[in-house]
Amino acid sequence: LDEVTLLFVGDISFAGPIKYYVDHKYYTYNDTFNDVAPFIREADISVGNLESPFANQHVLNHLYRGRKPGIYCTCPIVILLDPPRRFAGFDVVTIANNHLNDLGGVGANFTTEVLEKTGIKYFGISLGKYDSSQEPLIIKRDRITIAFLRYCAIPSTKKNFSEMRKLFNSGPAIYQDDMATRDIRTLKKRRDIIVVFMHYGMETKLRPLPYQIDINKHLLSLGVDIIIGAHPHVVQGHCVKHNKLIEDSLGNFLFHPCPYKRGSNPVTYLSVRPVY
Repeated sequence: LDEVTLLFVGDISFAGPIKYYVDHKYYTYNDTFNDVAPFIREADISVGNLESPFANQHVLNHLYRGRKPGIYCTCPIVILLDPPRRFAGFDVVTIANNHLNDLGGVGANFTTEVLEKTGIKYFGISLGKYDSSQEPLIIKRDRITIAFLRYCAIPSTKKNFSEMRKLFNSGPAIYQDDMATRDIRTLKKRRDIIVVFMHYGMETKLRPLPYQIDINKHLLSLGVDIIIGAHPHVVQGHCVKHNKLIEDSLGNFLFHPCPYKRGSNPVTYLSVRPVY
């Protein structure tokens, strides 16, 4: 049977102390993945959650005021230092999160430009109006076609975050039931497997909130095969329902130290086969 191995890791950010130690010559950005790069490269498709947008000085001049206290950005030198290594072996990164518009639409566009220059695929950005459909990422391996979508739905900042996205022509794809229904139904004839990444939940919470469970149920009803969650920065539970995998939160993978209870540095590795 045809089979594809998928590897998913949690939140990745080069901001904060990671950037500090690079700036002070303790190590390079590429060094941060040395110990795990061989494992990441083993999978047919490796996916990481990129939580910090890239920026240069021009982009930093477009800092969106409302996000100033929580800005997470890094210089593009992070992955341009050694392009052949391709970000430690990641084939794909997701970028729909509450920091993608920290630098407005300019920062979101610059982040995708940097990724394209290094040959790293990405998904989760929507262009144009707030409710525009995102472009799904579709990858074919060994006659298996996998479609990837990513949405952002954060309760504590949901209204403000949604309003902020409306200010720009590019930014994270915002979750709404009707938008997900539209996107996924469009995909059904183009894929064997649908993977949806959700940026949802509440930071440090060890259990999914009721609205996360509601979103999961809706996605499963649409025929989604795999749901991968992020944003809480801790590991939440996982389950398999009717041969469909749900990971509510993978926690942190490479992220600045936080006073969180437990549950960081997870990796989910699985093999998938389409059922015809």
